Amino acid sequence: MNGFYNEMLMRMGLPADQTVGVKITVCDLCGVLVEGHKGLLGCSAEEISLRVKKKKLVIRGKNLLLLEITPDEAYIKGKIFAFEVEGDD
Repeated sequence: MNGFYNEMLMRMGLPADQTVGVKITVCDLCGVLVEGHKGLLGCSAEEISLRVKKKKLVIRGKNLLLLEITPDEAYIKGKIFAFEVEGDD
């Protein structure tokens, strides 16, 4: 998987060796893995918010369930409608 991620960064013109951030993997719009988050900000059946760097990642959907959360990863299940990043650039 890391090879795929590095290939994607290269195609976008981003330095793979200097890029450290958040990875969001969506599985058939019914599950999400967020890697690199910095904490849970809110959780409901319609919206889950995570701290990413100095911003807020909001995942909106229906019947959302936070299956597992670690200091670095969050596994979310449910019908995914949208992602939004809130905060200053």
